[in-house]
Amino acid sequence: MLVAVSGGHDSTALLVALREEGHSVVAAHYDHALQPESARAAEHVRALSGRLGVDVLIERRTRSMPRGSVQAGARGLRYEFLERARAQAGADVVAIAHTADDVVEGVFAAYFNEGRDVGDPSVLADVGASAGLDRARILAMLASDEGQAEVRSELQRAVNLRVSGVPTVLVDGVPLFSGAIRAELMEAELRKAAGHVRS
Repeated sequence: MLVAVSGGHDSTALLVALREEGHSVVAAHYDHALQPESARAAEHVRALSGRLGVDVLIERRTRSMPRGSVQAGARGLRYEFLERARAQAGADVVAIAHTADDVVEGVFAAYFNEGRDVGDPSVLADVGASAGLDRARILAMLASDEGQAEVRSELQRAVNLRVSGVPTVLVDGVPLFSGAIRAELMEAELRKAAGHVRS
């Protein structure tokens, strides 16, 4: 099985879980080369794979981005790479994990993998631009009151869901756990939820 690993939390958790379940896996990472720090994410995936005893295939984009949306172009190049990697690894299946939003994944990667200050508007604009959004528009929005109603609404939703920490993991819209917890407890809760979702 080939596992697409961006280095973010979702794909890392998928790789670790599949490996711990005894599946024969090969990690695959595509470096879009859209940010100067992207090579650090590739090295993170290489190191993680080494610690897990998992083979890894890594490729860095060398050709021009396709015309149009950066996000759509990056996705297309990533899927082309994953098909090549699948064939190279002799895998029948490609496992992919994603958060609900590429921007969310980008913010996580910027903070946790690249050590960037996500409180800096220029960093948020970079992340948004990598996901195909207009950088100048993001900076203008962050400098204005625009979006405050939406933020207040999301904060109220978090209060209603009793979100008390980061991360908060939802399954079918219901909080499973919130905040930092021990790995074995997290694993138990995820396994319990997976059993519930399957049935």
